[in-house]
Amino acid sequence: MSTSKQLKKIELVEKLVNLGYGRRRIAKELQISEWEARALISAVLPVKESVRESPSIPEIKLDKPALIKGPKAEPSFTSINLLNNCDQEEENCSVNVNNISLKVACVSDIHYPYEDRRATQIALSFLKDYKPDLLVWNGDIFDFYAVSSYEKNPKKKLDIQEEIDYGYSQMRMWTKELGPTTKHFFISGNHETRMQRLINKNAPSLASLRSTSIESNIDFKSIGVQYVPNHQDLHIGDLMFIHGSVVRRHGGNSARGHYEQYGCSLLMGHTHRLAVLFKRNKFGTHSLIENGTLCDFDVEYAPYPDWQHGFTTIEFHGNTFVPTIRPIINYKLIADGKVYCS
Repeated sequence: MSTSKQLKKIELVEKLVNLGYGRRRIAKELQISEWEARALISAVLPVKESVRESPSIPEIKLDKPALIKGPKAEPSFTSINLLNNCDQEEENCSVNVNNISLKVACVSDIHYPYEDRRATQIALSFLKDYKPDLLVWNGDIFDFYAVSSYEKNPKKKLDIQEEIDYGYSQMRMWTKELGPTTKHFFISGNHETRMQRLINKNAPSLASLRSTSIESNIDFKSIGVQYVPNHQDLHIGDLMFIHGSVVRRHGGNSARGHYEQYGCSLLMGHTHRLAVLFKRNKFGTHSLIENGTLCDFDVEYAPYPDWQHGFTTIEFHGNTFVPTIRPIINYKLIADGKVYCS
């Protein structure tokens, strides 16, 4: 395509963006693929990281609380790295948080390459300041659209290897930006198992090949990410991390459904909603968390989805922990007297 034609197309896209058109509508209007529309939108609206002090948030001074003296609040990465070795024979991977303080963050449902670039940039900007000791990638980080069992849009021409390569490059960028002090764990979601399900259904004789698994196609180790096998759950202290499979109407009800199944504190993805509930029984108070999403809301199968951009941070002091959901509303995240926006 000539430079003049490309510039003309960019001008058209800019006008459509200003009219409020999303990627899908622009692709339809210009009769181009959604992938090309996405690239043109990026050229029109490059993502710019912006963090500024919020003038509207007053500083609240509190009396300094009495601290309970105990072991020095430094994470023990010896115990973290072991994770019960994530042994294939073990039922769970677990992080021992006894006698340590720990900052954990969890992101899920990014759906690379169909992420919302502004929302992901805001999340990463905040986490660079937050400096988590652990980051949990809690499933559906990759979309695997090319091997979906659902009816596909022929204009989405991205193949499976391109999807994997793109998502991997984004994960590598995150690990680099967050630095070596943040440890990473990856849990598969239902989208990461799409390829295996496709093979199981259409070519079961190939199902046992190791090369069809996600950990065989993505070199997690080279970017410092610990892969949690599909048959295992990740437990950090008393909090269980699962991608999840239950979907119920209204935020929080899906996490409640898994609580009825497991009976413990849990953080799930899958629903694309943000919610935190608390339940108490004779064993104590339990946190039930839905982790939101960082994906693009402009999807062809749901015109106005009841989803929320965001993620969760959790602070541990021994086995006691406090979850905080971090909503991104109108492309702004407000935390600690700052506004992270894009």
